[in-house]
Amino acid sequence: MAFQPTSDGLHLIAKYVLRFCLGNLAFSTCEAILACVLPAWAAKLPRTKLQKAQPAVLVNLQTGSAGSSCPENQFPVVNLTVEGIGYHEDVLPGAQTQKLQEHLAGHPDWSIGKPWVLSLTAKSSDIKDREFGFAGGEGFMVFKVPRAGRKNIVVTGSVESLAEHTRLEYRGNEVITAPGAIIFTNVCLRPMTCEHFLTQNPSMCKDGLWSPKPHPEKVTGHTRYDVQGQAILQQGSTDEECCDPISCSHVKCDATDEWARNRSATVGSSLEDCCIPLYCAKHTCEPASQWEKKSTCNFG
Repeated sequence: MAFQPTSDGLHLIAKYVLRFCLGNLAFSTCEAILACVLPAWAAKLPRTKLQKAQPAVLVNLQTGSAGSSCPENQFPVVNLTVEGIGYHEDVLPGAQTQKLQEHLAGHPDWSIGKPWVLSLTAKSSDIKDREFGFAGGEGFMVFKVPRAGRKNIVVTGSVESLAEHTRLEYRGNEVITAPGAIIFTNVCLRPMTCEHFLTQNPSMCKDGLWSPKPHPEKVTGHTRYDVQGQAILQQGSTDEECCDPISCSHVKCDATDEWARNRSATVGSSLEDCCIPLYCAKHTCEPASQWEKKSTCNFG
């Protein structure tokens, strides 16, 4: 029968191997032996909870509930229990990773450099902090799950991999051997929402022509502005995605005799935006017996 160690057995094996090494070999040699042997043994842990598509990873899948509260979620709607996983191994089984890649391949905004946001709830019973993230470049949307606790995590970042190569992976150096070590729920992956950009750019949609849309957390897309007020067109290239236009209807052009309604102007918040200036050169002073044109008047 093939050798099948348990997680408790691995700890016991490590203890005796370490004791033997320290009594007979240099510490650096012992460290190298443990680094090589334990990941191989950990990969042989029983996989009774496992989807068979990814035999090197222990992941227990259940139907999740993030979809209704996460518009445009591209992550498979599942809850994940992560255990027995090593450096750069996938968090999702093969079938679910393929589903994620298919979702992203069909999304127009999943391309290199575009900003996205990942949010989830992590519950850890592990004794150490653990790091996860997407494969690509030096890793992107990387996040840390604190040990022994529950935390809502939100991380943003620019896309650094093509859809067909996108994988959520464990990025720690030590194998996670504890049963049920980390549970991910409410996992949501979607394009950056207006809420994030309104928070990061307080002047956005406040240029006098636009006002922030209500409930920006439900709207994806954004337009950011540089210091001169020029639009930086990134993901979501129109103000309409995050902002509502301010109508000229509230600007009273006829409140004075210096302005007239500009019929072609529909959006704005000032006389200059919405009205046409009236100049003295175009005004006839009548009756001539009572009025004469001012020599220095240019506007009015």
